[in-house]
Amino acid sequence: MVNNIPQSLITKWQGIADLIAELLNIPAALIMRTEDEYMEVFVSSKSDNNPYKPGDKEKWHGLYCETVIKSQEKLLIPNALKNKCWDKNSDIGLGMIAYLGYPINYPDNTPFGTICVLDLKENNFSSIYEKLLIQFKGAIENDLLLFETFKTKERKQYESITLQDKSLNIKNEELQATEEELTASNYTLKENIEQLYISEEKLNDAERIALVGHWEFHLSEKKVVASQSAKLIYGIDPQKENLTIDKVKTITMPEYIPNMDKALVDLITNGKTYNQTFKIQRANDGEIRDIHSMAEFRKEKNMVFGVIHDITKIKKTENELNNKNLELESIFRVAPTGIGIVNNRVFTEVNPLICIMTGYTKKELIGKNAKVLYSSKEEFDRVGKEKYDQIAKKGTGTIETQWKK
Repeated sequence: MVNNIPQSLITKWQGIADLIAELLNIPAALIMRTEDEYMEVFVSSKSDNNPYKPGDKEKWHGLYCETVIKSQEKLLIPNALKNKCWDKNSDIGLGMIAYLGYPINYPDNTPFGTICVLDLKENNFSSIYEKLLIQFKGAIENDLLLFETFKTKERKQYESITLQDKSLNIKNEELQATEEELTASNYTLKENIEQLYISEEKLNDAERIALVGHWEFHLSEKKVVASQSAKLIYGIDPQKENLTIDKVKTITMPEYIPNMDKALVDLITNGKTYNQTFKIQRANDGEIRDIHSMAEFRKEKNMVFGVIHDITKIKKTENELNNKNLELESIFRVAPTGIGIVNNRVFTEVNPLICIMTGYTKKELIGKNAKVLYSSKEEFDRVGKEKYDQIAKKGTGTIETQWKK
């Protein structure tokens, strides 16, 4: 679980909150964090008439966001004054009577908080605004996943590897450089987002920057209506060409088409979830891209509404992290130093050399307390105290002792 969110992500999320408030023309867009049954304003839009300040906290007692976290579902309240369940809510004291919110979770599905918007007047919040909040919810959860991946790797190295060699240091520097590149990219994205204004043209810009787009499939007319960003993702000129089902199938890699056709039929006829990940070969440059698409069937309009997201960069980052993990695991196996990974001084992993040094097999060491290697309990306690005191002060610990075989 991520506790200390870096400033680079807070800055990026501030840009998201400001953009949402501007696009929806509302006084407050918030990213909330929950801890110990308290709600904290983590990020608040810098918009007019916004009474919420970062750091504001309130104990759970029937709050809007508390309900979202407990239910793990969307909460839409067009007018709390007209709703007996919400007409005594504390936010009414601030004039906020309309609310739309979605849960934000850590990668392990425990609650981080919510992303929500509030208004001083009755507001039904259109479906396109709901889709926009869902996309930004996904972006924030992806940020938490990427950051926790880096922090987990960093923590394992800090707690577990007792002797660092030059090769491991080089790999850590490469991971740090990757994190810095992501931070720089997020800062650039923030600068772009801050330039957007409320208009259809600017909404298209927002979709293009976030690499998302939306589309509609009108079944009666067999007609597709797609946003400019959706067309750009597929590699067609938004000013000169229209997106059709036939063109989508031409651009989509053929091995994915049967599953996508079946998923669309299941959505329309059986109400099943449409959630597809597939690859395309863009029409304009032939580049292979990874795409994630979600859709819902709107029966009253006999129309399918969908959202697509170009996840190529996310996939690339995941692959790079996996490759780094494999490289580190390889170094761990062949390092000319005995390396043991411990948790509360119990072995969770060892490399071959430490087995040779101690005379134990890997199976004999895993799950065993490191005490088995020491000649006495006094020596075991001395090493533990001195080493962990050094780690607490300097981040690393070095000590000489003798092990028994």
